Order: sequence, then C-alpha cells, then structure tokens
Amino acid sequence: MEISEYQRIIAAYQGANQVAKLLASRQLRVVYAESCTGGLVAGCLSHVSGISNWLCGSSVVYQEQTKVSWLGIDATCIDKFTSTSREMSEAIARQVLTSTGQADFALGVTGHLETNASPQGAYVWCVICSRVELHERVCPSSFYPLKESTRIGRQWAAVEFAHKFTLDWLSEQELSCS
Repeated sequence: MEISEYQRIIAAYQGANQVAKLLASRQLRVVYAESCTGGLVAGCLSHVSGISNWLCGSSVVYQEQTKVSWLGIDATCIDKFTSTSREMSEAIARQVLTSTGQADFALGVTGHLETNASPQGAYVWCVICSRVELHERVCPSSFYPLKESTRIGRQWAAVEFAHKFTLDWLSEQELSCS
C-alpha cells in the first residue's frame, strides 16, 4: 500500500525534528544545497524552535544556470555528469559548504521527480560533505528511487529520504566520536 501524501509530509517533519535533536546534541551546523526538493528539506527543519543555532541556510538551485551562477558550478560538470547526478549533488554540497564558513557539513540534493524524465525513472541523490571531506575525493552519498504515484508524493519522499540519510550520517558521527 502506498503511503499517502499527507503521511509523507508528516514523516518528513518528524525526520526534521530528529535531525534537529542530533544537530543540537552534536553541536553541528548544517547548510543545504537543494534542487529537486525546492528548499523543503531546510523548510521542514526551520519549523523547529531554536534551529537557527544549527541551520545555516539553504541554496535552492533548481535550474542548471542557477547552479552555475549562485554556487560557481562548472558548466562542463553539468554537461559531463548531468545536473541530477551523484557528482552534481556532491559538487553543490562542496560549493555551498565552502561558501558557508560557519557550517560543519552540507547536504546536496538533486534528482528527477518525473517518472519519464530519465531511464532510471524518478530518483533522488543525497550527498553529505563535511569539512574533513572537503579535502578528500569522495563524500558519502546515497541514491533512492522514488516510486510514489504523484509528483508531490515523490518530492516529499525525497525530503523524507534526505532527513533519513542525514540522520544515518549523524549517527555514524556519534560512533566515531565515542
């Protein structure tokens, strides 16, 4: 049975609350670079009281030209990998983190919300880049196929997935600090 759009939205906000708790307990600040989620990842988090201590902001870079002009993404990167690839998610995460000195890590989100937009169907890529990974070659990433029947359902599923990916990464940070 497919989860309703309303249930997806509730799950996304619940995920945001969990992310906020872990950010506060780890004393970590995040910045987002969002494409297909249109700012909803940061928007969900912004509803948490006191989140301004941990949420630095979000760049909504939906169009390719905006990725180039706002974040300084090399247009040849878009041509080589596409604007919805893992590589692009990593590039926008790296760029938004580089330009946001107070953030400890960034999440880059790209993907396709339309089922017929690519051979893979609808999907989302999430990449987290921390200050440590700025100097390494590859940042942690995850791919998630979006199977919901409506565009809005797929978008909220992408937001929910972005929060889950962040939660998993933050939980790993706890283990590595113990």
